[in-house]
Amino acid sequence: MNRGLKAKHPLTELNQAAGLTRQIKEREQWRAKYLAQVLRVVQEELETFN
Repeated sequence: MNRGLKAKHPLTELNQAAGLTRQIKEREQWRAKYLAQVLRVVQEELETFN
């Protein structure tokens, strides 16, 4: 038995997974807002050319 490796508590792993899930969701929300802003600017620029 390797005493250097310590088993993590299952709730600790769940909390870490939940934290990662939250970070991913926040990143995806930021990306969606950023892309929406970029598309708005592109649309405005295209309208000025027409």
